[in-house]
Amino acid sequence: KLVALKSGGGAKEAIDEEVGKLVALKKEMAALEPSHALAHVEKKEKKKKAKAAAKEETKEEAETGEVSKNEAKKAAKKAAKKEKAAQHKAAEQHKTAEQEDGGEAVYFSAAIPPVVSVAAAFGTELAFRASESGQPVLRMGETSVFGDLAIARFALRRRQSELLGGNAVEEALIDQWVDFSLSYPAVGDLDSLAKVVDERLERSTYLVADRLTLADIAVWAVLRSGPSLLHIDRWRKLCEAQPAVAHAAKGPPKGPPAKGPAHKPAAKKQPLKVEETPQAEHGDGCPPLVGGEVGKVVTRFPPEPSGYLHIGHAKAVLLNDYYARRYEGKLLVRFDDTNPSKEKEEFAASIIADLETLGIDCSNLSHTSDHFEAIRGYAERLLDEGKAFMDDSPQETMKAEREQRVESRHRNASIETNKERFAAMCAGDAPEWCLRAKIDMTSDNGTLRDPVLFRANATPHHRTGTRYKAYPTYDMACPVVDSIEGVTHALRTTEYNDRDAQYAWLQEAMGLRKVEIQAFSRINFVRTLMSKRKLAWLVDNGVVDGWDDPRFPTIQGVVRRGVSVAALRDFMVSQGASRNVINLEWDAFWATNKAAYEPTAPRYMAVDKTNRKLTLTNLPDYERPGQHFITAPLVPKDPSLGTRPIRVSTRVVVELDDAIAVGEQIVLIRWGVFELVSQDENGDFQARFVPDGSVKKKKTVHWLADVPELCAVTLLEYDYLIAKPKLEDGDDLADPGVLTPVSKVETPAFADPAVKTLRRGAVVQLERRGFFRVDHAYDGTLAKLILIPDGKVKAPFSRLPAAAHS
Repeated sequence: KLVALKSGGGAKEAIDEEVGKLVALKKEMAALEPSHALAHVEKKEKKKKAKAAAKEETKEEAETGEVSKNEAKKAAKKAAKKEKAAQHKAAEQHKTAEQEDGGEAVYFSAAIPPVVSVAAAFGTELAFRASESGQPVLRMGETSVFGDLAIARFALRRRQSELLGGNAVEEALIDQWVDFSLSYPAVGDLDSLAKVVDERLERSTYLVADRLTLADIAVWAVLRSGPSLLHIDRWRKLCEAQPAVAHAAKGPPKGPPAKGPAHKPAAKKQPLKVEETPQAEHGDGCPPLVGGEVGKVVTRFPPEPSGYLHIGHAKAVLLNDYYARRYEGKLLVRFDDTNPSKEKEEFAASIIADLETLGIDCSNLSHTSDHFEAIRGYAERLLDEGKAFMDDSPQETMKAEREQRVESRHRNASIETNKERFAAMCAGDAPEWCLRAKIDMTSDNGTLRDPVLFRANATPHHRTGTRYKAYPTYDMACPVVDSIEGVTHALRTTEYNDRDAQYAWLQEAMGLRKVEIQAFSRINFVRTLMSKRKLAWLVDNGVVDGWDDPRFPTIQGVVRRGVSVAALRDFMVSQGASRNVINLEWDAFWATNKAAYEPTAPRYMAVDKTNRKLTLTNLPDYERPGQHFITAPLVPKDPSLGTRPIRVSTRVVVELDDAIAVGEQIVLIRWGVFELVSQDENGDFQARFVPDGSVKKKKTVHWLADVPELCAVTLLEYDYLIAKPKLEDGDDLADPGVLTPVSKVETPAFADPAVKTLRRGAVVQLERRGFFRVDHAYDGTLAKLILIPDGKVKAPFSRLPAAAHS
C-alpha cells in the first residue's frame, strides 16, 4: 500500500500507522502452521527446509527411478551449458582449420560421414575435417553449403565432371536416382530401394549411363552394406573398383590432402638418438662426428645458385641432414652467392624446390651475401695484422709463381698501402687488384701458397644489385660464415682435403671459433656425367631436352626417371661418409628403387599400337550391348589396397612380340585360359574360352579389350648418354663413340582406360613391361609414361637398340 505524503502536518503519523499494520500482519503469519501457504518463515529456516526437501526427493528418486522436475531442470541447464561450450570449441576449431585450409573445407561428424562428397571430391584438394558439427557442411569463407549431396554436386559442378551427366536426359535421371537415395531411407524402406535398383541393374551395368555417375555413388552410399541381391552385388563390386568410390569406402580423410613438395616445406624429421641407435645401424660408413654432442650439432649445405642440383649434391645434403637428425641438431641451408657472374635467382628457386623434393627442411635458410659486411671486416683485420696483401699480377703470372713457389712482388707492401688498394678495389676504382692471404709460398700444399680471398667484379648481384664491386672467394667466405652462423661440423668431400689446412689457418688468423671438418667421398656413377660444364654443352647443343631430362643426373632428371626419394635417401646413407672414392653401377640402385615401388604401385596393362587381335568365342554374357567389366586387385599381393575394373570384350588386342600359335592354350592375365583355334591371313586369331583350364605351364599374355575407351599413351625408354664407363681426359663429347647414338625411344601404345585418371608423378606397373612413372598426365588425347629401370640388363618389350644386342 502506498502512503501519499502531502505537504503540511500529519505525514509522519500516517507512515507510523501503516508500519504498525505491517508488523501486526507479520506476527499473524508467524503464528500460522509452517505448512500453511501464507506462513512466514525466516530465510535461514526456509533454506534449511528446501535443502531437506531436496534430499528427501533425491532419496525418493533413487527408490522409484524417477527424476524430479528440479533435477530435470538442472540436467537440462548443465547439458545446455555443455552444448554451448562444445559449439564454442567447434567454432574455434573451424576458425583455425579454415585458416589452414585457405578458408575452404568440409566439416563432418563421425555419426554422419560425407561419403558421397568424399567420392565426388576425389582427386581435388578439398579438405575434410572431423568436428562436433551435425550434418556435413562445406565452409567457404562466409558461405556455407549444408548436406552431403549438396556438397558433392558443388564439387562436381566446379570441375565440370561427367559424373553429373553428359546431357539433359542423363542429368534428369541422375537427379531421380539421387532423390530415390534420400526418399526410401527416409521412410525406412531400404528393401524397396534395393529391389528397384536390382531390377534396373538387370538391364544395365550402371544406373543411368554406360559409366559411373553421381546416381551410382549416391545409391551405393545407401546400399553399400544393404541387402545382397544378384545384380546389386555385381554392381556394388564394380562401383567399389572405381578409384573415387574405393577412396570413399575407406572413410573421410582426417585432414586436408597433402600438397606437393613444391608448395610446402618438408615435414620436420624426427631425431635419430645417438644412444639409442646401435653402431651396426649407422654402419662403418657413418661414424660418429668428432666431438659431436646431442642437441648441439649444427651442419650445413652451401650450394652455389649457379646451376641445378645433381645426384652428387644429393649425397652431400642427405648426409648433412642425417647427422643433424642423428644428433638432434639442425641443418642450415646457405646459398654461397659470392660470384654474381654465374648466379641467378631462378637457380636458387630450383634448388629450394629440389631440396624440398628430397625431404629437406629449408626453414633455416641464409645467404653468404647476408654477411658481406662482416666478411669485409675480417678481410680488413687480416690487412691490419699484416696477414694479407693486395696483388695486381696477371692471372697467368700468379699461377706460374704459385707453381714455382715464387712470392709476388707486392707481398711485402706496407699495411697502409694495402689498405688503400683494398678500399679502391671495393669502390670499383681498382678492378685489376685482388686480396691474397699471406700464408706460406714454400708449402707443399698448394692451397697455402697465398690464395686469393677477394676479387673485383662489377656484375650486378642478383640480391644486392650494384652495392658491391668486389666479392669474397669461397675460400674466404666459407670459414667466416660457418663460424659466425654456429656451424659445429662442416662435412666436405675429399677433394677439399688440401683446403682443410687453409680453412683452419684462416679461422685462426681471423680469431674465429673453430669448426670441425669431416670428409666423405664424392659419389660417382658409371656412364654418368657430373660436370656442370659438360652437362650445359649437352643442353646447349640440343642433345637433351633440358636440365630435367631423365638421362641427366640432376635431381629433377632422376625424379622424372622414377627415382624414389625414400630409396635415394636410404641408398645415400648406406654409402655413408667413407673417404673411399668408388664408381657405382646404377643397376644396384635401380634394384633398391624397384623394391620401394613393388608393394604399392597399382597394376595396369598396355599394348603396342602395332598389335594383333583375338576374337573370343563362347562368351555370350559379353556379346550383349553395353560395357562389361571384370575386377582384379590393384596390387595382387595386397588385396587391402583395393580392386580395379578391367574392361572386357569378345575382341582383345595382344602384343605382336608374343609368339603364339594355333592349338596353343594361353593365359590372358587376370581373366583366364583361352585356346587359339584359328588364324587368318592378317595374323589375327580366333580363341575359345576354357572355363576350367589350368594356368600352369602356359604362356601368360597381357591384353586389352579392343574398345574405343582405351587410353592412348607414349611409352618412353632412356639409355645412358655416355657410351663408355668413364670419360678420359682427352675425350670430347662431340667425338664419335663418346655419346650413345640412340638413348631415347618412344613407343606408341594403348593402355587401360583407368590410366586416364592418373596424375603426373604417379608410379604404376604395366604388367610384363615394368614400372612406369606418369610424366605427362592424360590431356584428352595422350598420356606419356617413362620406364623406370629395375637393374636388369634387358627390359621386357624394350625398343632401345642396346636392348636388342644384350
